[in-house]
Amino acid sequence: MSIEFGRIYFDTEPLTQSQWPQVSTALGNVLALAGAFGVQLVVPQPVLEERQEQWVRNLDDKVQDLVRAHRKLEKSCQGFCDLPKLSDLERAKALESYRARSDAALREHGIATAVHTSRATQDLFRLAVKRVPPFDENGMGFKRCRDSALGYRSRDR
Repeated sequence: MSIEFGRIYFDTEPLTQSQWPQVSTALGNVLALAGAFGVQLVVPQPVLEERQEQWVRNLDDKVQDLVRAHRKLEKSCQGFCDLPKLSDLERAKALESYRARSDAALREHGIATAVHTSRATQDLFRLAVKRVPPFDENGMGFKRCRDSALGYRSRDR
C-alpha cells in the first residue's frame, strides 16, 4: 500500500475528542499507523494553545460545579453534619502540570510542533475579507497557490 502524503497536521478537534494530553485509543491508532507508514505528525502551536484554553475553561467549569454542589450540601447539612472545607485548587500548578504532560505526550509520540505563521495580520485580514481559502479544491495549498488577493505567491508561509 502506498501513502500519497508525508505529514498529518492535527486540528484541535481530534485532540479535544481524545482529551489531550491524554491519548485515546482512536488517536493512539492514528499515531501508530502514521509511525508504521513513516508519516510525520505535526500539531500547530495555535492548536495546542486552543486545546489548553479549552482544558482551562473545562477545569474552571468543573471547579464552579463543585463549589455550587458544596454550597447545596452545606444548606442540607445545616448543623447536622460537618463538611470538609473545599481546598483552593492551585490553578497555576494545574496548568503547569497540564503543559508538562502535553510536552511529554508530544515527545513520547514523536509529534512535531509548527510555529505561528509569520504572515502579517494585515495580509491575513485581506485574505479573510476577500474570502480567499488557504488551499484550492484540488488540495493545492499554501506553498504553491497563487495569492490573487495579495498579488504574489505565498511561498514558505
